[in-house]
Amino acid sequence: MHEGDRIVRVDSLPTADAKIDKVSDALRGVAGTRVQVVFQRPGVAEPVKLSFKRAIIHVPAVPYATMVGDHIGYVPLQTFNENTADELEAAAAKLVGDGARGIVLDLRDNGGGIVEQALAVSSLFLKPGQPIVSVRSRNAPDEVARATSEQLAAQPPLVILTDGGTASASEIVAGALQDHDRALVLGTTSYGKGLVQSLFPLDGGYALKITTGKWYTPSGRSIHRERKLLADGRFVETRPDSLETEAQKKARPSYSSDAGRVVYGGGGITPDVIVPDDTLLTTEQEFLRSVAPKAQAFVTVLNQYAFELRTDAPRDFRITPAWRTELRRRLTTAGITIDGKYEPAATRILDRELDRRLSRLVLGDAGARQRSVPDDHQLARAIALLSSARSQEALFAAGRASAPAAASINAAVKPDRD
Repeated sequence: MHEGDRIVRVDSLPTADAKIDKVSDALRGVAGTRVQVVFQRPGVAEPVKLSFKRAIIHVPAVPYATMVGDHIGYVPLQTFNENTADELEAAAAKLVGDGARGIVLDLRDNGGGIVEQALAVSSLFLKPGQPIVSVRSRNAPDEVARATSEQLAAQPPLVILTDGGTASASEIVAGALQDHDRALVLGTTSYGKGLVQSLFPLDGGYALKITTGKWYTPSGRSIHRERKLLADGRFVETRPDSLETEAQKKARPSYSSDAGRVVYGGGGITPDVIVPDDTLLTTEQEFLRSVAPKAQAFVTVLNQYAFELRTDAPRDFRITPAWRTELRRRLTTAGITIDGKYEPAATRILDRELDRRLSRLVLGDAGARQRSVPDDHQLARAIALLSSARSQEALFAAGRASAPAAASINAAVKPDRD
């Protein structure tokens, strides 16, 4: 199967009106058994029928590692599974061997996973015996997890990227390395998932889950961010920080790192350098809302057109006027009309989405990431800081120097204008 193929039947299950979890359950099964799949492929008139043999599939924690900028290594860490520490160690060692003078560890949208792997990842960058995280419980002594002797052979300057999707095990790593002055944390404040819960079996097959402790970073910061439950069952932040600035950050409770740097508590891991994610302009948001009722057709057209372009597109491709015209024609054929009042926002969105899909098909994940650096403000800032720093101490100094300028830029942003 290829990216862009559209599954229409799994065994006897038509997928047109089925929810994604039902299709996923139909595809999955006991390793070694077979499943019949029918799918449509762009440019192929007749449906394609294949028989797949189910197997245990390993999803890598580190899908790739690549150089970005001038000798800066980039490692995206997707999850904390049973192989995360080994994969990260191998990726970092290869990047250093290839000449990386600094590394960006991307924990954005990493929702966590196996806590033991968070401890192993932290140990790669810390000195043996240094505390990584502690658990404080109501009626039990504190439990402290410490770094083992499994360290990386080389220890280049390190930047960790975080955002609101960075949670749980990811926050353990970011908090420990920040507190021990081993990494500069950059981006936006993490999610704040730091509760320890215990399960107590009850009669009749029921169980009671109770919060019995909280995680704390080495400096004493609680990872957990307090939330309140509304009457309709939704959780809301008691301290929302989606537009957090350097000034707002300094209103949080302050703590000290090993070297005396100020780090901030109040829930989640607050970055040393706040760099908001790039936000959509108002007209871009309105355009996306206008096509939302036909989101599936919108995505399908983009995927299919990118798939067809991949064969002839050069590695240094640029979106051409002819591609724009053809994409608009296909969207119209699919019943998606674009109101003229959304120009040029619609053109920007369509160019960006087509470029993103086509670059992955032409360049692969690593090449697509290199191509997207100018559009990723957080990664671009990390590269700029690492490019001028030859040590972790110099990296911290560069981060401190950049904070006032960043605060001025953030304050000047006017999200409601095109």
